[in-house]
Amino acid sequence: MCSSQPGEQWKSDCQDCVCDNSSLTVQCRPVQCLEPTPPPQCYKEGFVIVYKPRADNSCCKEAHCVCDQSICSQDQPSCKPKEEPFSILPLDSCCPVFGCKEKMCEHNGTTYGVSESFPSGSPPAPGSQ
Repeated sequence: MCSSQPGEQWKSDCQDCVCDNSSLTVQCRPVQCLEPTPPPQCYKEGFVIVYKPRADNSCCKEAHCVCDQSICSQDQPSCKPKEEPFSILPLDSCCPVFGCKEKMCEHNGTTYGVSESFPSGSPPAPGSQ
């Protein structure tokens, strides 16, 4: 038996419902979604297809390419002596890019390459000349 007026329509739990005029019972059927568009192609490494509720109808889903760094390659290069590994995350990418760079040292605010010479000792105190 309907608790609403005959012919009244509403949505409930992704169902289109109506109070049937003749039987005065609630008749429900699943919300009709538009034909899904083909899922996007996720070409870049680390991107996977995930289905999310549509903005205009949360009962229907649409496919999106989403970054999942857990599937990115974590292979780091073996660096030469005097080099150290680094990683960067390029703009619009999901996975980091790994490489090698020269190791650097810092002394008194100046950066030097490994095994590069730098002045020893401390500078003279101001006014001690």
